[in-house]
Amino acid sequence: MLFCATWLDCDGFAYCEVAFCCRKIALVVIFTRAGLDLDPVALKKLYCRVLFLALVPWCTEAAVIATTVHYLLNLPWSFAILCGSIIAAVAPAVVVPCLFRLRTKGYGVAKGIPTLIIAVAGIDDAASVIAFGVGTSMLFGSNSVTYDLLLSPVSIVAGILYGLIWGFIVKYVPERSDPYVVPLRILMLTGGGLLAVLGFERSSLEGAGPLAVIISSFTSIYFWTKQGWNIEDEPRLQVKALHKNVIEALVITGYAREDISKRQSLIMAGIGLREECFSHGLFYTSMSHVLELALLVV
Repeated sequence: MLFCATWLDCDGFAYCEVAFCCRKIALVVIFTRAGLDLDPVALKKLYCRVLFLALVPWCTEAAVIATTVHYLLNLPWSFAILCGSIIAAVAPAVVVPCLFRLRTKGYGVAKGIPTLIIAVAGIDDAASVIAFGVGTSMLFGSNSVTYDLLLSPVSIVAGILYGLIWGFIVKYVPERSDPYVVPLRILMLTGGGLLAVLGFERSSLEGAGPLAVIISSFTSIYFWTKQGWNIEDEPRLQVKALHKNVIEALVITGYAREDISKRQSLIMAGIGLREECFSHGLFYTSMSHVLELALLVV
């Protein structure tokens, strides 16, 4: 997959839109699987910790990265804040599958740790997307600042409403007596999630998409549990097979076709930031040794 995507990129095959859609499909399936693995009982007990672990570390990391980029790379605060929102984001393609493997072995299930981390990852990613969307619209858009600031609560409310409505629809469509009810409902979930991600992005409400996907999956699993479904043996296995056979190929192929010039500029920026941090660290370390020697002499 890696060699195929790299060869297509070097051969001049322009498929940016295809790669964009592949990444969105991968994001939808990952968050759909994450929402299906949420435990309603554990989430009800841990909702305060979920909000704390999702927002406090994200705000702290984004603030530290923004301050570092502003003072070490001499970038404006607007671009520094955008950089902080990007780096502070949790990569769901990395965190969620690893957590699923631990969950199948029974680690932390009794205490609700998988539910806690999955919910935190979803909120964290939605916050990063919302912050980045608001920042880019304030920098490059023609709208007023008030309009751009109102996009954040509107994105959150729109994502929650869409997720609740779509999860309620999937409860009744298709019928329970249908012989293919499990794959049809999973396709309904993934299709509705893809529609939410692409549609909200077209409407400049980027953060509403991931939030809508995970809430629709959680709402669906809540209703399906009420109907007496064995969730461990039915929908989760369908999504796991879809994730294993399709999404891993999409993610690897999509990331492999990154433009070489963008990669090189990113690498050079990372090397410059590392050298700046290293030089400042050496300076402050040497100054601390000088102060220690001065105190000993005195």
